[in-house]
Amino acid sequence: NHRDVWVFAEIQDHERVLEGALELITRGRELADALGERLCALVFALEAERYLPVVAQYGPDIIMYASDPALKHYDSRIVPDLLAGLVREHRPSILPFPSTEAGADLAPRLAARFATGLTAHCTGLTVADHPEYGAGLLLMKRPAYGGNAIATVVCPQARPRMATV
Repeated sequence: NHRDVWVFAEIQDHERVLEGALELITRGRELADALGERLCALVFALEAERYLPVVAQYGPDIIMYASDPALKHYDSRIVPDLLAGLVREHRPSILPFPSTEAGADLAPRLAARFATGLTAHCTGLTVADHPEYGAGLLLMKRPAYGGNAIATVVCPQARPRMATV
């Protein structure tokens, strides 16, 4: 029932799309292509329309945006409700966030609402099949043991699969 890869395109300092978010959109394109799904970029900001041409250059199939003075700054009372409504309605399969202050606040709030897993501080995202857990799994790689090892985390059943990168 879940389909498509969504990327939160965070706006930095009310001036530009966060470079890390643009890199994440590029990675999202690869994940979406590997799964045969669409890539959606999410832009929530004051005057969000001005950021859309930059985001569009990174290849999303869809850009969902909200433009409102209340979105000038990230607000933990507004943005989680806004995004949760969209997730509930459209049911994405994968939802990565930049590892920023806003991403670190937003991602766990959504993960709790949807009773899904969240892997924080990922250094890599790939898609693979697993004989026990099924096809099209998101493999989330992150440092473990003080950076002395790399752990691979999968969320085989709950959706959306979420990560901060």
